[in-house]
Amino acid sequence: MVEVIWVRGGNKLDMPVLNGYLFHFHRYLDLGVASWRCAFKGCNVHVHFKEDGTIEISKHHEHTQTKVLKLKCFDYISVFVEENPFETGHILFNKATNKLSTFYEYNRSYLQNFPYFSTLKTMIFRLKREYYLSSLEELI
Repeated sequence: MVEVIWVRGGNKLDMPVLNGYLFHFHRYLDLGVASWRCAFKGCNVHVHFKEDGTIEISKHHEHTQTKVLKLKCFDYISVFVEENPFETGHILFNKATNKLSTFYEYNRSYLQNFPYFSTLKTMIFRLKREYYLSSLEELI
């Protein structure tokens, strides 16, 4: 069985993650069937979501996908920012990485050592700023 998770990318679009691999939207096929292509450069794996709910995968991947960790963590962080806007950035980061590490069954030291650690901290503050600005606009 194929596990499908939807994560939010930097452009606010949802992207599917199938069995740990991230896919970008490629094009629409006949009859409104969407085609998605693997996000890894040079990988030609396509996925089609059919109207009857079945998922068709063209072939197997020959690489590993680490960008999923970053996107999934960004997704968790944005949810925590919306639910807990007054938490500090450090607490939000800990909550997001703890939830992510249990989801992927990796330990916390792995997450702290992977290349996006500083990017995640920056993303927390950006999301908090966006949340506060949108809250102020609603009040005005």
